[in-house]
Amino acid sequence: LRSYDAHDADFFLELLPGPRDREGLPDSLRFGAALVGTLLGEVLEGTDQLMFEATFLSLAAGTFAYVATLDILRDEFSEPGRRWSKWSLVAAGTALMGVLALWA
Repeated sequence: LRSYDAHDADFFLELLPGPRDREGLPDSLRFGAALVGTLLGEVLEGTDQLMFEATFLSLAAGTFAYVATLDILRDEFSEPGRRWSKWSLVAAGTALMGVLALWA
């Protein structure tokens, strides 16, 4: 066993059979995503559009913040030294975003 690293990034995509596009993304995955998006659009049409839009914008923003934060934390905390100051800044940033979320 070994830890997950950059060489493993495309491993799960290689498990999907079938033709691939120029970027190496399987056509079945692209077709499936388009089908799910189309079906969701049809099912949710006529419902409260603002609630639908707010839900997916929040989901997209949360996903972006999660991925960006984990990417930064991995890079910053892989280097030794100044752990207390790094954790203090992470806690301060989290608290500041919490206050901003309450205020906005």
